[in-house]
Amino acid sequence: MSNSSINSNPRLSTSQIAWVIFAIWLVSLFILGGLQLLNLPFGFAVWPMGEDRNWLGFMHDGKGLEMMHEFWKMNDRNPLSPWWWFIGSPLIYQTDWGLYLIRKCVDPFLAIITFFLLDRLGHKQCRTFAFCVAIVVLVWNFSGSFRDINYFNQIFWDFLVALGFSLLTIFFYCRYIDNQRTMGSDLGLAMICYFISIASYTLQSGAIIAVAFLGLFRLSKSQNWITRLKHALVDTGFFAAIFLIFNCIWYTVNRNGHAFYQLNWHTFSDQFLTSMRQFFFHTLYLNATQLTQADWSLWVISVIFIVVFLLFCFILFKFPANKVLDSQVKIPIAWTCMVLLAIALPTMIVESTSNIWYPGSRSLMVQQVWQPMLYIGIIFFIANLFPAKNSQRLRRGVLIAVALIGALASVLNLNYNYRLVVRTQYQATLAKGLKQLNIPQGVAPFFLVKITGLHNQDIDTIPILIGNYGQSLLHQDNATLRTFASQPDPLREHYWRIKFGPTGVVNAGPIGDDHSIPYNNVWIVFFDGKKVWVPERVDKNDFLGLQVDWLRNTPINQTNKKQ
Repeated sequence: MSNSSINSNPRLSTSQIAWVIFAIWLVSLFILGGLQLLNLPFGFAVWPMGEDRNWLGFMHDGKGLEMMHEFWKMNDRNPLSPWWWFIGSPLIYQTDWGLYLIRKCVDPFLAIITFFLLDRLGHKQCRTFAFCVAIVVLVWNFSGSFRDINYFNQIFWDFLVALGFSLLTIFFYCRYIDNQRTMGSDLGLAMICYFISIASYTLQSGAIIAVAFLGLFRLSKSQNWITRLKHALVDTGFFAAIFLIFNCIWYTVNRNGHAFYQLNWHTFSDQFLTSMRQFFFHTLYLNATQLTQADWSLWVISVIFIVVFLLFCFILFKFPANKVLDSQVKIPIAWTCMVLLAIALPTMIVESTSNIWYPGSRSLMVQQVWQPMLYIGIIFFIANLFPAKNSQRLRRGVLIAVALIGALASVLNLNYNYRLVVRTQYQATLAKGLKQLNIPQGVAPFFLVKITGLHNQDIDTIPILIGNYGQSLLHQDNATLRTFASQPDPLREHYWRIKFGPTGVVNAGPIGDDHSIPYNNVWIVFFDGKKVWVPERVDKNDFLGLQVDWLRNTPINQTNKKQ
């Protein structure tokens, strides 16, 4: 494609390109839905799991606006976060797949906002870079397991919404500056978006860094230093006031400030570099790659990779390249670095100074935008180091590299969807089996589930610390469901080590309830991923290797509880 062929076609407007990104997202949904219609383990049949069930509990226990109070009992930070769940609650609570659909809708939201921001920062002269980052953001939505945390859930979709509002803060303020500070509405919108972002997820407070940089350097050719400094200080002061007022209110009402939010600066030097490394390449990516290799053969991975790579090449070279992309590979490198710093720095500081939020645990909340912007930014930066940076050969190489990154992310994204669907199938099998048990009317059942046969993390998807799993999974208000821990944990042993006593079971109830539950209310259930059954007799040997105290002299007889 020659320069003249690109420039001879009328260019699409920013809003039209947003519709192009949205259309690409719709095509990806059709592909995913098509795989589901072919009865393949992909698609939208994804249930809430893990910490998602906590939020279902909030919605169940707190009808309507009372959900906010239920949230506050457990989590006294991010006060706007439950309001996002409230907005989505009709879809989330009424349908098993609703939460996953909402999570998928966050993808175009982030991608389009990212394009708007980078296109604005580049004065609409770096559209190829902005578009490339945006389409990779669309598919960079895979996760997995990291250390002792399982991220096979959708719980931080609202934190990604907060990230989007943080990017909007920078976008509106940049437009305010580019219009010579004549559009006061843009400044107001930037301040509103900043408040929404930090009240939804306080670690998205870094947009104020971008405000300071833009205010000081964006109009460097039209204003002298003293004028720029004065305006930058005033504007930054507005955002600093919002941040200060919000934190004063939050500090007044928080309950766990000393336990959860204390910053230990003596750990900064040891943990900061580790946190930074997780931003540049998260350990989770290795985990996601290993899971993909374990699930699929090399030829399956290769076929998926090649097909997606060709789709990306079609988007970048054929449609709608002649009306979207530039003939050059420009990048607003300084402004891009500014955005990356604004997104990451607050999280790095917290991960470096907290004993709870260790390096890598919070960076996952921004990875969908941060990593594509970083990796594609590096490609464009290297391309600009070549003398013939406007040559078509170099441009073609850059777009091929972007297509390779997009294809790799898509493979991991598709495997993540596969894992979610497989886990959902296991949960559906478990729920169906438990519902078929003969529970006497008026009895509140406590199900203790032992995973047998296949031992993999996809079968055992019932977190011990989520007390309302039985209620939300089985849609029964009086049901309690938990599994057995296999690894010791001195800090949590009091809560999850199950004790089989002479007359009852301790820690069979929700987390924190250590009352002894009579055996008449306890069903010890075995589950192998395919079927659920109640053994007639269980004894100490059935729990070898699990965190169990056997304080009985006789086996437990469950003959009267068989199906």
